[in-house]
Amino acid sequence: MHPDQATEEIVDMGLKHNLRFAIVPCCVFAHQFPQRRILKRERILSDGQLELIEATSLTSDKEPFVKEEVIDDENIKTSFMEVKTYSELVEYLKGKDNRIKMDFLSIEGRNKILYFDPLET
Repeated sequence: MHPDQATEEIVDMGLKHNLRFAIVPCCVFAHQFPQRRILKRERILSDGQLELIEATSLTSDKEPFVKEEVIDDENIKTSFMEVKTYSELVEYLKGKDNRIKMDFLSIEGRNKILYFDPLET
């Protein structure tokens, strides 16, 4: 299903009511949904690479930020960012629940499909 602006509502209602869904996110509509945010905590490795610790999807009017700090002798980068790109939208939607799966359709263009089946564990 290609849901346009209803993408997030389909995900939210499916999760809330424990209903199966499958969506192919396409358009981000960042200007219509400026409150979409991703909060990420990443470990900064010695070679400068980032290792994801956790990511959370949420809605907020709080301003985006990035900060680096040392916690328990580890360098940690915390990012609170707006959802502006297609890959960020997919990450945001998938981050709503760890039971949401992602696969790829064998078509050209936007081919990431996010799906949820409450009967799968």
